Amino acid sequence: PRYAAFVLALGCAMAWLPHAVGDDAPKPFEPRTSDQIWLVNTRGNCDVSSGSGWSTSRYDAGYWKGADDAAFLASDDQETATVIYVHGNRMDSAGAEARGLAIYRELFSSHEGGKVRFVIWSWPSTQIHGLLKDVRAKAARSDDEAYLLARFLAPPLTTVRASALEASMAMT
Repeated sequence: PRYAAFVLALGCAMAWLPHAVGDDAPKPFEPRTSDQIWLVNTRGNCDVSSGSGWSTSRYDAGYWKGADDAAFLASDDQETATVIYVHGNRMDSAGAEARGLAIYRELFSSHEGGKVRFVIWSWPSTQIHGLLKDVRAKAARSDDEAYLLARFLAPPLTTVRASALEASMAMT
């Protein structure tokens, strides 16, 4: 009897499967064709003095695809405004990515202006249990993050228009 129920459930699932992956399946979010969305992730990089101190990915067809700093710098031009979003405290990696994409959609999905290169800066801000531990850990990391962000911005960008968005701890 248990096997019969399993076989029946499996048969129903297989019959429903074509509908689940058909044309009705939701398509991944795509930015405007003129725009780029980048993720710069400093999570897991404890030593800011070696290497770049971050990993870089580009959002393409609904997925983050690894890239290097040279690809990011090569994507810069005079016509593109670079906007950097730095999320607030107590945000895990997935939350930072989702919030960054939501902010991009809110700001630029119906924007008729020029090209935008939107950068999500993801730093290690996942909540640490114990309020005092959390505050001390983030305070200790803040100087490193400031250094990394300054180093990231240090290469000469040709973009004339650049801005940064930051979510304060009070907003999160």
